[in-house]
Amino acid sequence: MRGAREHLRAARLRRDELANSLSARAAATLFRLRDATRKIALYGETLAPRAVASVAATETAYRSGNASFLDLVDAERLLLEFQLERERALADHGREWAELERLVGGSLVEVAALEETR
Repeated sequence: MRGAREHLRAARLRRDELANSLSARAAATLFRLRDATRKIALYGETLAPRAVASVAATETAYRSGNASFLDLVDAERLLLEFQLERERALADHGREWAELERLVGGSLVEVAALEETR
């Protein structure tokens, strides 16, 4: 009888440890998911559009002789960097979304639908 109690106690401790570990992993994944979402917006809605405008302005200045070719190349380089960072953020977002779905054991859309029915 005593051995069964100890076995049950050990099993409960392992279960609690696993729950804590999953909770911590989910929290870290959710943080990275939100960070990727923030970066997608930052690069896609703010920095890249500004860089497009900068390229256009620099090209106009270059054509009129008020900017160097190097200025134009630098403006283009910065635009490409922002576009690349947005694509990286999109990839990070997809990876973290998939990890979160793996941790909850199913589609997040389906989990949300289940929660709404409760």
